[in-house]
Amino acid sequence: MSLLSWLTSTKETVGNVGETLPTSGSEHEDELPTDLNHTEKPVQSSSQLMETELACLVPESPYQPFLLFPQRSFGNQQRAFCLSWYSKYPWLHYQEVCDSVLCFYCLVAYKRGLGSIASNKSSDDKFTKIGFSNWKKALTKFDKHQNSLSHRDAIDQVMCRNKDVGEILRKGYAEEKAENRRMLQIIITSIRYLGRQGLALCGHYKTGDDIVERGETDSNFIQLLKTRAEDNPGLFNWMKKSQSKFTSPDIQNEILSIMALMILRKIASELSGKIYTIMVDETTDLSNTEQMVLCLRYVDDDLEVHEEVIGLHSLESTSADMIVSTIQDILLRLNIRIDHCRGQCYDGAYNMSGVRSGVATQLIRLESRALYTHCYGHALNLATQDALKGVKIMKDALDTVFEITKLIKKSPKRDIIFQRFKDDVTIASPGLRVLCPTRWTVRAEALASIAENYHALQLTWDVAKDATRDTEMRARIGGVAAQMEKFDFFYGISLGRKLLNIVDNLSRSMQAKNISACDGQRLVDMTHKTLQSMRTDECFGLFWGYLECRRSSVDVSSPTLPRRKKVPRRFEKGDCAPEYPTTVQDNYRRIYLEAIELIVTTITNRFQQKGFKMMQKLETVLTSVQQPQLSEGIKDVVEFYCPDFNHPDCLLTQLNILHTSTDNPMTDLESIVTHLKSLGIAERVFFSEVIKAVKIILVMPATNAVSERSFSALRRLKTWLRTTTTQSRLNWCMLLHVHKEKTDALQMISMGNEFISRNDSRVQLFGKF
Repeated sequence: MSLLSWLTSTKETVGNVGETLPTSGSEHEDELPTDLNHTEKPVQSSSQLMETELACLVPESPYQPFLLFPQRSFGNQQRAFCLSWYSKYPWLHYQEVCDSVLCFYCLVAYKRGLGSIASNKSSDDKFTKIGFSNWKKALTKFDKHQNSLSHRDAIDQVMCRNKDVGEILRKGYAEEKAENRRMLQIIITSIRYLGRQGLALCGHYKTGDDIVERGETDSNFIQLLKTRAEDNPGLFNWMKKSQSKFTSPDIQNEILSIMALMILRKIASELSGKIYTIMVDETTDLSNTEQMVLCLRYVDDDLEVHEEVIGLHSLESTSADMIVSTIQDILLRLNIRIDHCRGQCYDGAYNMSGVRSGVATQLIRLESRALYTHCYGHALNLATQDALKGVKIMKDALDTVFEITKLIKKSPKRDIIFQRFKDDVTIASPGLRVLCPTRWTVRAEALASIAENYHALQLTWDVAKDATRDTEMRARIGGVAAQMEKFDFFYGISLGRKLLNIVDNLSRSMQAKNISACDGQRLVDMTHKTLQSMRTDECFGLFWGYLECRRSSVDVSSPTLPRRKKVPRRFEKGDCAPEYPTTVQDNYRRIYLEAIELIVTTITNRFQQKGFKMMQKLETVLTSVQQPQLSEGIKDVVEFYCPDFNHPDCLLTQLNILHTSTDNPMTDLESIVTHLKSLGIAERVFFSEVIKAVKIILVMPATNAVSERSFSALRRLKTWLRTTTTQSRLNWCMLLHVHKEKTDALQMISMGNEFISRNDSRVQLFGKF
């Protein structure tokens, strides 16, 4: 809305009521500039004579008296000037001599030679020089003149150069601006709410007869404003003004960008001067666009770990060079130095971890201290897949489980049958879980849902097969039912459930934000020892007894020995006869031990990472209380992280003081961090080198779970109905939705002032918060 519209819509009466127009020779005559005195020769025309008389006058305020205005004949009706026009059009300047009105601002601008009116361009002479008195068409002509460019220009010029007029209208302007700021605040807070909740702002498309227009009236944004208008009556009228464009998509994008940039500036200020770790992952959204998410992990001065999502960035290709250039561009825009990077955490894809030209290798060339860690979550997922594929009985069982979940979950009819049997047979059992190969922590739950609903599923197949006429589907159902009757399938899901429960617990524990790579390695070692302890005859005996107990309650055949097969000659070594299991229990014991050995081996191989060795050495230096071990590792650590540390002797001295200053020995990183957090500012300065070492360890994450969570947010934001959203708008909404606490903490005054300051007309419209 322009400044003119608000000036003309005010309800304040402008000018002194009853004040007469100054006459020639009055005290106001001295105020006229000499170069503006009218010098035209008078003519006989009454209109030109009136123009000549008015040329010598510059009034201070509109003359708006309360009089008994004379009536004029317009056809069969008598019409006169109406008093209510003063409040609706405060610029009216009444002339008693000729019973006509002028525009106060256009008159002053003309007499002072301001704007386009001085050059007789785009001006209305009836409201500037002659006078308007056609009361029949008064409202139409008043509205037309009020919206004219010449009138707007006159107001701008008079308001900028006539301080007295500004002071006269100051109170009305202040109230108008305050009201407009209140409406703007409602708009901004509504956009912030929708962005925080991840809801769409725009509406869907409505198809008309010949055109397709956006259904803005059905959008969440407009409907939210209408709901808020019930408690703010002025908002609805303000939104109905034709000049108001502050609900348009362009304004929405501008406000979203202001909020998102405020969040990024906040993150950049918190990261300034601190060491950090880069975490990157890629995914494809619903519009088939390759999206890269960049996250930064850092440790603040209170030794608290933070993981911040910087945003989504579309990639033309997933090559290492493209990803590295994008990372460098983002860091440059945030004014974050690459030499402060101390870690990298990605998945094991070749473009990320390639030893020659991968992203990790290229960044290490830029900063040698930026150690690369293969995300423990991805590494554990790959190790588990390798182990499951290596044991045939477990691989076949998982394939059958996947087929079971498809048959049930993708058929509402069979799902209803299953739910009915579940409620009758095993009402307390969990629902059926879909087996997802790429999820980190759901495999054990999927196998548990099959094992707990074993009997209900077998009853489901009998009914579903009779109710199905399709030959192929009957065969699939019959094949699954036959597999569930075999002991090998029952044994496979039971053994997989037992092992995957341990692995899923490890994966779930490492996804916490405060878990570092060193903490994750200790959890891996604990899991490794737990799996090793299960490789005993006693543990297998307990597991076998559990199977026998469970088999009695379901329809599963008895275990049998496999048929003996002759070993191929190329595998024969020596003259001894091949060894075969003598009992059924011995056969399945061999499978049990083979599965445990394989999963232990795959986990060990996946977690032997080159970059972790230096982190492990640094942790050993911190937690060791013996002088010889300290001296051996400190030199390597200080040389590698130079110039982070001043001198080996300085770090050694502080570590000796740290371990001797408390009665309780601090032999693990957690106890050291707890002790350092309890210190005051002066004491932390005293242990500055130790705190640097602790930050280097804490800044390296165990998993890149924050990137995976951001992809879940992306699926909520970019749905099938929002696939056409632009990349910039998607990124802004992503930041508001992910950083909910920072979005709530955004200052309304700062957002409003930044939005207003981007345009001079907004400054005149809203003022300042």
